Amino acid sequence: MQRLRPFLARLRALAAWPARRGGRRAWGWASRTRRRTRVIGASAAVLGLSAILLGTAVASAARDAQQELRALLDEASGLSIASLLEPGTYAVLAESATRTEEAMQRLNARLRALGPLELIPFAGGRVRAARNTAALGRELASAGRRVIEAYGDAVDERLAGGPAAVEAALRQHREALEETEDALARAASLATGPLVLDLRDATLVNATIGALRSLTAVAIASPASVDDGLELLQRLFDLQELITDPLAALTETSAASRHIAAVRQRSAALTAALGRLAADEPETNETLELALDGLVIISEAAEAAAAMLSIGEALENGFLSPAFGTEAAPLLATARDRLDAAKLRLERLEASFASWIGGQLADAGVIGGGTRRVFGPAHDALDETSDAVAATASLLGFDGPRTYLLILQNQNEIRATGGFIGATIEVHIVNGVLGDLVFEDSTSIDLVPLANNPPAPEPLYWYLWMGRLLFRDANWNPDFPTSARTLLDFYEANRGVDIDGVVAGTKLLALDMVDAIGGVRVPGVDALLTRDIASRYIEGELPYACEPRHVSVRSKRCFDEDLVPALVDRLKAGFDDDLRREVIDVFREHLGAKNVLIFMTEEATQAFVSANGWDGAVPRPPQDFLMVIDSSLPGHTTAAIRRSWDYRVSLVPDGSSAARLYIRYENTRPVLDPDCRQAAEGGGGCYWNYARVFLPPAAELVEAPIVPLHEGSEKLIWGHRDLRSEQVITHAGSGLQGLVEVGGYVVVEPGTVLTLPLAYSLRANVIRSVGPGRYEYRLLLAKQPGIDDDRVSVRVQLPEGARVVTVSPPSVRADGNTVTWEHTLVRDSELIVVFESP
Repeated sequence: MQRLRPFLARLRALAAWPARRGGRRAWGWASRTRRRTRVIGASAAVLGLSAILLGTAVASAARDAQQELRALLDEASGLSIASLLEPGTYAVLAESATRTEEAMQRLNARLRALGPLELIPFAGGRVRAARNTAALGRELASAGRRVIEAYGDAVDERLAGGPAAVEAALRQHREALEETEDALARAASLATGPLVLDLRDATLVNATIGALRSLTAVAIASPASVDDGLELLQRLFDLQELITDPLAALTETSAASRHIAAVRQRSAALTAALGRLAADEPETNETLELALDGLVIISEAAEAAAAMLSIGEALENGFLSPAFGTEAAPLLATARDRLDAAKLRLERLEASFASWIGGQLADAGVIGGGTRRVFGPAHDALDETSDAVAATASLLGFDGPRTYLLILQNQNEIRATGGFIGATIEVHIVNGVLGDLVFEDSTSIDLVPLANNPPAPEPLYWYLWMGRLLFRDANWNPDFPTSARTLLDFYEANRGVDIDGVVAGTKLLALDMVDAIGGVRVPGVDALLTRDIASRYIEGELPYACEPRHVSVRSKRCFDEDLVPALVDRLKAGFDDDLRREVIDVFREHLGAKNVLIFMTEEATQAFVSANGWDGAVPRPPQDFLMVIDSSLPGHTTAAIRRSWDYRVSLVPDGSSAARLYIRYENTRPVLDPDCRQAAEGGGGCYWNYARVFLPPAAELVEAPIVPLHEGSEKLIWGHRDLRSEQVITHAGSGLQGLVEVGGYVVVEPGTVLTLPLAYSLRANVIRSVGPGRYEYRLLLAKQPGIDDDRVSVRVQLPEGARVVTVSPPSVRADGNTVTWEHTLVRDSELIVVFESP
């Protein structure tokens, strides 16, 4: 058995050998399989990562191509028409086009490296679209740069050398422009292929190609037309500025005539040239046809302007005379018809443009806001001109009879809207012809008893002894539309007359008209009136006889009754060019100074009046605001008063700013009455004044001084013992824009000076952030009608370490972090300070 054991062991080993060999084979196969799996997994990971990286690169390149092209198109489409006349526009655009061209070249180099991916299904289409877009962008930027450089040189030469220089400049660019035509042809071909552009950008590309083709064709085939186009644009802008300013249209008739003649000439020449090009250049035909339609609109607008200009020339026949009305009526009708035709053609042109560059233009939002971005300025120009024509027709009674109430205010007895109301004139106008003038003393308009009159405002009640508001005091509110409605309601209720508008003017207007005309004659004075003599009669320094024909019984108001008709008769007699300019300049000056204020009941006409700044409305504060309103209760001493403002504000961005205001009054009259009694004739030479200071809605924590009543005040004499008159009111309505009002009854004796100090805080919204670390501060100073010589001193203290970026107006001085402004307030004025603060 012992001998058998080794044999059995070998036999078992021999039997187990195949199993061991198979196990070794199985182990080797498994090992190899694991190695292969790791290699395949690693390869797959590498390929996956590569695909992700390549896909990201493709997406990034596509996005870059789209963004570069969009940036250039947006910059070009964002230009205003007016900017095409400025040489700097072309330099900026050329630089942008060059940057885009270089960026597209770099992008093409990146995309060439991704060329093999075009064979891969999931990436190939995207790569081809990106390469196509980059190529399109390069061609478009290259073409745009050449066109921009050519037209930029033409604009430069136009300013320096005239039409011949423009043609010479474009001829020098002819070879480059011919290359542009080839580049645009390649761009048009690329635009039909796959692109990484959305509908908006693709539509804008097609429109840009068409526009550049037209500009190139015009510059090559008809360089003189470029000068015609540039000159036409300039004349149109000049003409629009005149026509939409009614007073300028009346004074600058010769300049307007030259503009209209140039528009007609250039428009006709350009129409002929573009018509020939449209026939010869089929690729640009649609673009040129749109341009031709635009020229028709320009022609219609020019004829409307010519009609309006002729109305100004009709003043030779006299203002509001029968001859003027007869001549003006058909001219207004022509202007309206021409403008209506131009508006209709513009709507059709806009529709054609939308159809040309894509039916889904508006939905795609092309050019920022649909076609309105392109045609908005044209619509605005036609609308503004139409508003001017419609307002002229309405004001002159061509749309129906008009009745206006003319308010005569005496600025030497100052009130909120310009002065005490001494008299009124009811004015009737029908079809441009002035009818009778109905003169009334202001004291006769209220019907006795006064039960229907509203209660007087509290200051009038306490310091002018009035329990009811009277017509003569109804201009208490400094917001003229509000006061005008009150006056209108009084007059209509007491006279039974429907009033279409209220016009208020100070007596300074009459004096300036006497001066401009060169003297007038009135029945009660043998000599020709001069300004000085008329002023003495108006102020009652010279006696003027009241006759039975007069409705007034006071000498100076009887003089007013004769002076106004005398001035009107002189204006109805006709103007030469010099007199027309002088008279209209007087009106312009008084409208700008708010010494003539207009309110119309018809909303559209009032909107036109407001747009021109003639309505005397209290302006909406931009940020900071100051308005000082004096009301003499009673007296005629305003002419002797020198009023000045001293304003100090320390700005704190995102915090509360501290402000201090000092209102200074100096009475330059000699002492007339040592008792300074309010009830004395002329107030005893004292300035009895209810002063109101209006601060912005941002004002808070207002500290007003104690304003004691003067011992000569009638309120004290009546036995009332409340010795203080100051009050602070926050307004939410009445046209006062939510302003904060500080008021008090002050008295300035002859030969003395009185200063009213105010201290308050301004909330953080008085300063506006306009960028990181950059702020804007605006202060609006509102002028009181009837006061033309307020001296204003403003000192703005910026935060420590702040730096002034810009200031306006130019008279403002900046020294370190302090801004100062010394100003005579002859009209509403605004201070703007932009600064950077750490």
